[in-house]
Amino acid sequence: MSNPAYEDPVFEYSTPVLARFSATVPKQRFSSVAASLGSNCESEFRNWNEEFQQLVQTNHVDPELELRRTQDLRSLCEEFSALATRAGAKIISELNVPPDQRSIPSATSKVGGVAGGEKYFDGGVFYKLAKDELQLYGGDEGVAKSAGHELRCMMSLLNCRVRGLHYPLMLLCDFRGWRLLAASAVPISGDETLLYGSSDGGRTLHADDPELNSLMETVGRLLNLQPEYVGNLDRSQRVWLHVSCDIEGHRGSDGRLYLVDTARLFPSTTPRTTLKADFLWSMMRPELVRLSHTPLCPDSFSGFGLENKAKHNDEVRRATDRLQQLLIPAFAARLDALAAADIAGIADIAGAQAMAAALDTSRSSDDEPDALGISVHPEATHSLAVLVQDMHRSGINMRYLGLVRSASKSQHVRSLLLTEVVARVCKVRIRAKMREIQSTEEAPYVEALLAFVNCAFGPIQPARAFWQAELEPWMTVHFERTADAAELAQLATLRSQLLLAPLLERLRLMLGVELAAGTVERFARRPRVLDAAQ
Repeated sequence: MSNPAYEDPVFEYSTPVLARFSATVPKQRFSSVAASLGSNCESEFRNWNEEFQQLVQTNHVDPELELRRTQDLRSLCEEFSALATRAGAKIISELNVPPDQRSIPSATSKVGGVAGGEKYFDGGVFYKLAKDELQLYGGDEGVAKSAGHELRCMMSLLNCRVRGLHYPLMLLCDFRGWRLLAASAVPISGDETLLYGSSDGGRTLHADDPELNSLMETVGRLLNLQPEYVGNLDRSQRVWLHVSCDIEGHRGSDGRLYLVDTARLFPSTTPRTTLKADFLWSMMRPELVRLSHTPLCPDSFSGFGLENKAKHNDEVRRATDRLQQLLIPAFAARLDALAAADIAGIADIAGAQAMAAALDTSRSSDDEPDALGISVHPEATHSLAVLVQDMHRSGINMRYLGLVRSASKSQHVRSLLLTEVVARVCKVRIRAKMREIQSTEEAPYVEALLAFVNCAFGPIQPARAFWQAELEPWMTVHFERTADAAELAQLATLRSQLLLAPLLERLRLMLGVELAAGTVERFARRPRVLDAAQ
């Protein structure tokens, strides 16, 4: 279901541009980086940032030159991805190694800041491990979500196409339960180059550069964000800001204006009282903010010194209520209408009839206590991916999957939504299990994954206690109203609604694991124990 009210012209780092700059842009040192990290970083490294900035800020009238630019940008992103993924996996795999024996040592003590996670630097790339060291986010999962927001918000800023603003090349790496954000090192140096926002939790505020202030005003207007005066902690400052006050704007030593720490670009939905620091990582979709009748203040519900806070909080509450009470029921009704018309899928997407066929697959008998029911058609997996995309385009976060399911009357749609919820809960719980493992070897992580899947989807009797302990609490809190008490009490019936093959395929993609050919289909037809060979 596409939403004509908002079509995001997604800029893809991986779909770019021009002659390779590695030959024409010299490897450089960033003096600010070398000064803060010490002699270990004095050796030359590839200047990923300069290559990226030259490629994204260059446009050619000549189609052939523009094609070359796109090809070079694609190559740059692929090379950055390969290097950052290798280094990220190395950092994570050595978390249990004594600090003085790690290949890539922590740089947190030298660059400062621990709220967003431990920092590392290697080969011209900064890495930030999503770890809730100060317990500000309610756990590591909250920090991981914030890291995801930082990348997505950076993409939203790129899509604004505001000439004069620059951003680092970024990548997320998920490995062994941990999330790590990698970014090309930009030539900034803390307070020395800070011109906008705050880098110290609101103790000091900046809006010092008229040029940058004007560009931020343009960003706020394009994203439908409400500017407001913000005071620092001791109220000695009062600054007019167009985005959240902890987004930082710097003028780099290369003269460019850079934005970093963008995770809170958009306001949160009304915070849930059951979750700590929900306002830090339960952000609104940019599509919802754009659809709001009034601009929304990104610092609403935050602990910063926002003026007219009650007014801004109330506007966010109204937008959240509109989402929950109008947009979500309308979205669910639309899904139901499509299912009723035997087009179980997403409007305007080729292959909708194939997805309908996948959803219409006959189910196994309720008489079979171990049966999970279900389709083994790959089209159903595709329908889940398209469902996620369409919910996002409609301004609906994935945490509202339960509300969409509770509003749906179609059994086909409810099965599809339940499958996505269970896949996401399993992903989160498996990652948490992996973070508890203290080993540099691969085998314990594989064993943890297999044990979880086998307990969750194996024979019904041992699975019942496992679901009650591992899945239901998270589902109830983070995907509220997914299933009522009566459904949860009948686990065999609830599990029979799952589209198991698509669920396992979604887990494979979300966790980055490899399965032997035919494993998903065999497991879906007749659940049995998975082993490491599969």
